[in-house]
Amino acid sequence: MPKYAKYTKILVTIIITALSLTVLPIINLPQAQAAEQQANIRQQTDIKQPATQTQTAQNNQQTTTKQVTPKLADPSPAPQNVSISKGQAYNSVTIIWNAPTSPPDKYTYQVELLNNISSVVQTISNINSNTTSIDLSDLSTGNWSANVYTVTADGKSTGSLSPNPVSITLIPTPATTNFKDISKLTYNWQVAIKWAATYTITTGYPDGGFHPVTPTTRGQIASFFHKLAGNPNIEGTPTAFKDISKSVHKNDINWLSTQGITAGYTCTAIAKPVKSCAKKGDLVYYPEGKVTRVQMATFLYRFAASPTMSTGEINSYLNAFKDKAKIIASGQEAAVAFLVKNNITAGYTCTSKGKPEPECIKAGNIVFRPKYNTTRQQMALFLQKDAVTLDLTIPYLKTQSGNDESFLGVSNLIRSDITKISFQNAPPTCSNPTDVSANSDNSILACVTKSTEIIIGSNWEIKANPDSSYLFYGLYKRTRGKINLTNLNTAAITNMRAMFWKTNLPDGFSFPAKFGSVATNVSHMFQSATIPSGFTFPAGFGSVTLDMERMFWSVSLPNDFTLPAGFGSVATDMRYMFYWTTLPTNFSLPAGFGSVATDMAYMFQVATISSSFTFPAGFGSAATDMFGMFYWTTLPTNFSLPAGFGSLATKMTNMFEMYNKTSLPAGFVLPAGFGSVATNMNDMFYNVILPDGFIFPAGFGSAATDMRGMFAGTTFPAGFILPAGFGSMALDMNYMFYKVEFPNNFTFPTWFGSAALNMDNMFQNVTIPSSFTFPAEFGSAATSMQSMFSDATLNGDIDWSDTDLTNSTADNMAMFYNIVWNGHFILAQNQDSVDWLTRRTYATTDNVKVKGS
Repeated sequence: MPKYAKYTKILVTIIITALSLTVLPIINLPQAQAAEQQANIRQQTDIKQPATQTQTAQNNQQTTTKQVTPKLADPSPAPQNVSISKGQAYNSVTIIWNAPTSPPDKYTYQVELLNNISSVVQTISNINSNTTSIDLSDLSTGNWSANVYTVTADGKSTGSLSPNPVSITLIPTPATTNFKDISKLTYNWQVAIKWAATYTITTGYPDGGFHPVTPTTRGQIASFFHKLAGNPNIEGTPTAFKDISKSVHKNDINWLSTQGITAGYTCTAIAKPVKSCAKKGDLVYYPEGKVTRVQMATFLYRFAASPTMSTGEINSYLNAFKDKAKIIASGQEAAVAFLVKNNITAGYTCTSKGKPEPECIKAGNIVFRPKYNTTRQQMALFLQKDAVTLDLTIPYLKTQSGNDESFLGVSNLIRSDITKISFQNAPPTCSNPTDVSANSDNSILACVTKSTEIIIGSNWEIKANPDSSYLFYGLYKRTRGKINLTNLNTAAITNMRAMFWKTNLPDGFSFPAKFGSVATNVSHMFQSATIPSGFTFPAGFGSVTLDMERMFWSVSLPNDFTLPAGFGSVATDMRYMFYWTTLPTNFSLPAGFGSVATDMAYMFQVATISSSFTFPAGFGSAATDMFGMFYWTTLPTNFSLPAGFGSLATKMTNMFEMYNKTSLPAGFVLPAGFGSVATNMNDMFYNVILPDGFIFPAGFGSAATDMRGMFAGTTFPAGFILPAGFGSMALDMNYMFYKVEFPNNFTFPTWFGSAALNMDNMFQNVTIPSSFTFPAEFGSAATSMQSMFSDATLNGDIDWSDTDLTNSTADNMAMFYNIVWNGHFILAQNQDSVDWLTRRTYATTDNVKVKGS
């Protein structure tokens, strides 16, 4: 019975290699950056400022500038026929798409790469061509899809998803892969050869080539398997082969024989059955002999401990081969069936009758070709596939000190095509306190029996390691198994940041008692993780946690998901906490949750909230930053906010902004005090339909200094009014009511706009009802009113006769450009006012009247 598993250190080599080449994400996560940039896209690109084209005109001896009307953020057409395929470079994918029909004048593309649990793992923006390649070297094996969006100045449209995901096997970037003779090989051959070079299974030939089509010798295959197993020492008595004393592969051959992988040949006569036979009865290995395909299958089968298969199972895997009789004649039918079962080989497809084998009765038949030699490139591919198919055993695993990789890159080791991984529970590894619990470098080890279960050893604890961030990062992301933390000492763990980020928690997973009861940082803890049904937190979890930023980012919570009492009751940072998260039906937050949180920016951005969801008392009452809190989130029917919510918030930018014009739920009410101290409200209700009966609480907007685009694209209900003091302190109101639908009898409160300096484009593209009135001091401090009413429709008269504009320094270029006049602007009885207003605008004196004229 082979014992290779006892010595298989290749995985330790893999871990060390992967660690040297892969850096786990830490603070500035690309997804977080992309989301924040996306949310601020209008501010970053200043998209609301209209483009200009110079027009020379003589108007009161002034040069005027004609304004080009900007567009609201209407959805852009989506790209079509998005496809994804393996890239020309290994470890890469290529995404191709067609340009959208009727695209906007100016746009670029953004490509998002998604993995097989629908999490965005990489984004490339500002692409001008209809194809791009994405390098996956620092990501994981899996099934990949892609989304492609057109990106305009105001954001991105609904994208188009590639219909057929591509599965790709990734390898670490090899240290040496510059073989001179592999560049013209197909993708799979190159990947396999570079994989073998990465793990030092092969170093090639002295001439710098790999010699991919050269037959593999029996001496070479012994070396390849020995290196694949991690070059373990020889234990036991090797076979006394008579022909290996001068072979460079002598040590490898001896190890192979101790593992039961080869028994060599018994000579029946001189040079029989192989050339190495010097006399009858000798045992020889024949190191210079060529390895046939059926011998390669036998080596792989024995290396995997010759798993048992029934005769029926063997036949089921061999029936596809038209040369099945040759396989059976070799006596190695179980070995070939093993390769087929584990997708290591599929044989050859007949191209026509008699090609490539006599057994090819017709094109399309499959043959195995058992007596053909195994080329070196075939050897590399066989070993690569075999290495990720076997149940791998790691004898020892230890953390590195001084970084966040507390589980030593387990995520880099476990790939989607490994069905089982186990950690060998062999003394002294599991009992030596120098290596385990008392280690001064904050080590934590895993000690597991040969099963699919990862267990923290019963005598192991985290003594000097309060920082367990990234502890299980990516663990079991796409594999089956259990994680048992029963014996994990959690008393000292204060930092659980990203602990289960991108981790697939298996069914039945549970935490030990008091887990997380002292943790102060759980940010990113379950970001992009899979949480199973039945999952629960132990009592006390999160009760002292201060930082919960991005904790459940992009997670689909199971229907029975609950949070324990006290969770989030002292947390001050809940930024992005449920970003792009699906909150299940009947999900609720415990009492006290969010009552002291000061930062709730983007907390529910693009989240899915059920109709029965409610906030606990006090939620949001201490928050000062609510930037983008419900950005692009469709609020459900009966959604409500608790008393005190938003009463201290100073930042409410993008808070309810919608990409597509969306209604707030009927009966939606803002609590008393909401927005009364907010200074920043730009784009707060951008593209929102306010429901019938909607009103703002007293004091709302009375302290705001920035109201840029606050109601751009907003629909006001009939009878809508603004509270007293609203806008009285605002300095910046440009685009504030851009493309707004005003109700009849709409009025502004006293002092509205009295302090505003910037009123550019404030009412652009607006239909102003006949009853529309302005307060006396409106615009009296303005320094810029460019295009203020451009492209507007004026119904009825607007009376500014009580507003003194004579001393205003306002730049009012094109103030009334392209306006439709169905009424008049009435100014004070002062001809200077008329001159001031008309000499730098496209208004005509026919539509601007002096009071009493």
